[in-house]
Amino acid sequence: MRKSPAFRNRALRDSARGRCCTLLVPGICNGNPETTVLCHLPSSTHGMGYKSDDYFAVFGCSSCHDVIDGRIPYDWQPGELE
Repeated sequence: MRKSPAFRNRALRDSARGRCCTLLVPGICNGNPETTVLCHLPSSTHGMGYKSDDYFAVFGCSSCHDVIDGRIPYDWQPGELE
């Protein structure tokens, strides 16, 4: 089954610049709005090597983004990541 093209919106992505992190992962968040980007969350449009649509995203600092994407290990409580 072929996936439809992902929805991308430059204005939405740019709107993250300079904003506060909304993820605030305890012990991880760097609190620096200069590092905030649009972080894609898991969704029905998400898959291996395929980012979710820009609608399924939040503002996150670079450190929280690394944890959400699995680049930095984090001891999530059961159900917390979801």
